[in-house]
Amino acid sequence: MNTAPLFEIQNGCFKYGSITVLQDLTFQLAPGKFYGLIGPNGSGKSTLIDLLMGTRQLYSGQLTFQGKKLSHYKRRHLARHLALVPQHIFMGFDFSVYDIVLMGRHPHIPRFCHPTHKDIEIVDRALKQLDIQDLKYRPVSHLSGGEKQRVIVARALAQDTAVLLLDEATSNLDIKHTLGILRVLRDKVQGGEKTVIAAIHDLNFAAAFCDELLVLNNSSLYTVGSVRDVLTTDLLEEVFSVTGKVVQAAHHPTVQYQMLPDRNYLWGGDVM
Repeated sequence: MNTAPLFEIQNGCFKYGSITVLQDLTFQLAPGKFYGLIGPNGSGKSTLIDLLMGTRQLYSGQLTFQGKKLSHYKRRHLARHLALVPQHIFMGFDFSVYDIVLMGRHPHIPRFCHPTHKDIEIVDRALKQLDIQDLKYRPVSHLSGGEKQRVIVARALAQDTAVLLLDEATSNLDIKHTLGILRVLRDKVQGGEKTVIAAIHDLNFAAAFCDELLVLNNSSLYTVGSVRDVLTTDLLEEVFSVTGKVVQAAHHPTVQYQMLPDRNYLWGGDVM
């Protein structure tokens, strides 16, 4: 039995040219949890997700997945373990919704073979879970931005990996479908099916659905821990430059925001 952390970064640093984007990263992630990745714009959330996916390499330090250096895994092998829902979607061909979601099964289908009955069942289940079964045969060019995003989430679910990473994947969705996706992910974590690592813009969504939060600020890991321990009024001011009240409700904290009066914003008054 492998007792190594799911992911572990030691003294991680990443640069774009001479610009340091992330530095001094040291943390471990355990399997079977819903991790929320939060922080201001430009704090390195997308870059960290790329590093965990293996699409970018550390400038220095070490990153392991299940006790083995991530860079030592073959891409096809990683695709059976890690699935990504990106923030930005580009679809160069006018595939149908069904074809896009079926692409999630490619790491599991041998070359020159057709999808099996199991593959078809998994795709149909993902379509249903994301409430897009009625769009099954529609070309993706005929979809709204929010519908396209749900298709990409369904593709990641169809990939049937133990780890799912999302880069602010609900940013183009309305509240109903945002809640729907987060509930599906939460159920899969609670059912022991997945570990989820999601960059989440809305702190109240992060508080409602995550087990632990990783906070990035000023190119570094500000803190990591349980939602109740991490989400505080000090965090709101020091990391997000807003003041507010964190209400410790029965199930999870909630945040009520107010702008700091001495900050130079492009707008004035209270947010909420």
